[in-house]
Amino acid sequence: MAYGTVSVVDTNNYFVMVTPDQGGGDVTLDRQILQGAGITIDDLKKDDRVSFDLVSGSVRNLRRV
Repeated sequence: MAYGTVSVVDTNNYFVMVTPDQGGGDVTLDRQILQGAGITIDDLKKDDRVSFDLVSGSVRNLRRV
């Protein structure tokens, strides 16, 4: 499980960028990933903390922490 901080919330294009704690590139969360986790874009704000699994380039088990 990885942890990160929301760095961008783009409500117009419906995506969120997360900066992982362990470094590396930002992770993009699109509408499908958010909806699959039961999260709407309005649920997330800049600097919120999230956890997720990154499996073969896909985000799974996204949660607010």
